[in-house]
Amino acid sequence: MKHESVLLQECLAAMNLEKDSIVVDATLGLGGHSLHILPKIEKGHLYGFEVDKQAIAIAQERFEKYHNFTIINSNFVNIKKELQSHNIDEVDVILFDLGVSSLQLDDSERGFSFQKDAKLDMRMDTQQSLTAYEVVNNYSQTDLTKIFFQYGEEKYARPIARAIVDSRKK
Repeated sequence: MKHESVLLQECLAAMNLEKDSIVVDATLGLGGHSLHILPKIEKGHLYGFEVDKQAIAIAQERFEKYHNFTIINSNFVNIKKELQSHNIDEVDVILFDLGVSSLQLDDSERGFSFQKDAKLDMRMDTQQSLTAYEVVNNYSQTDLTKIFFQYGEEKYARPIARAIVDSRKK
C-alpha cells in the first residue's frame, strides 16, 4: 500500500524531537509520521491514537522493529484519560494529522467515496453502529441541515437537506 504522509519533513522539523521525547500521534492512521518519529526518540515513547482497527493492524506491522510505542484504540477526544491510564501526565509533542486517510477512501467497502458503487458507510470506527447511510436516509431535514452547516460549513445546507428528504419520497 502506497501512503505518503502530509508535510512530513515540515512536521519533523517543527517537533524538535529529543532522544527521550514523549510523543502523541493523536491520529495515527497508517503510522506514516510515527514511522519517522520512532527512530528519533529511541529512549522516549510514542503513543498513537486510532479508532480504525484496519489501520491499527497495518501500523503495528509497520512498527514491528520498534519497542518504544503504544497504540491506543481510542479517539483522541479521550487523550487525557487514556494517557493517565498509562501513567503519563506530560508529553513533549502532540501531532494531529486531521483528515481522511487513503485507507478509507480507496476501500469501496468503507463507503467514503461517491466515485465507487458501495453502500454509504463512512465510519472511521467500524465498531460504531451509526452509518452515514442511516443518517442520510432517516434524519430529519432540520437535523441534516444542522449537520451540513455545522460540520461541513456548507452554505447550501438547507437546500441540500431538502433535496435529500424530497428524494426519499421517490
